[in-house]
Amino acid sequence: SGWASIFTTVGNSGKRQILQFLLPGDLLGYQTDINGGMLHSATTITEAVLCVFPREKISPMLKENTDLSVRFIEMWSRDMSLCQNYLMAVGRKTARESVTFLLLELYYRVKYQNPESYTSSVNAIYFPITQEDIGDAVGLTKVHVNRVIKGLMDEKLIYCHKKKLAILNEERLCEIAGYTHEMAHPQIPDKKY
Repeated sequence: SGWASIFTTVGNSGKRQILQFLLPGDLLGYQTDINGGMLHSATTITEAVLCVFPREKISPMLKENTDLSVRFIEMWSRDMSLCQNYLMAVGRKTARESVTFLLLELYYRVKYQNPESYTSSVNAIYFPITQEDIGDAVGLTKVHVNRVIKGLMDEKLIYCHKKKLAILNEERLCEIAGYTHEMAHPQIPDKKY
């Protein structure tokens, strides 16, 4: 339960780059370098409860449970897709496109993974991250993030206040961000090999 983020510190500057926001059901700590060392750090954003799996038990567990293996592949596929989109956001998207993409990505992930944090009557999710967190994820200052969010609110595309994010014009936001629903919830073909 709860929200967390994985991040790395950039060089000697001490600047933080958030690599991913973690929601209930996400994996934390399985990504390592070739020597088994951690590639990033993690911090909680809200109170969180984690379920620990000893590393040596994961492979046997996946071999014995094909449904679990497929779920892991789906999660890694989604994470890879999101990682590639974050890279594109930092390198090629405008600030507006990058922030909008991140807001939609988190909105859909919460809606799919944590439906109890989604309020359908107002199309809103619980949203505990700060503008500084958003900036650290997309490579912008919190001042720039604030301008983008204010602009989206002025256009009546979103409402973001007091740890709530409401999506007011889903279609237009997806158009701005170049976002599709499948990015947050990819489907693995059901094929027998």
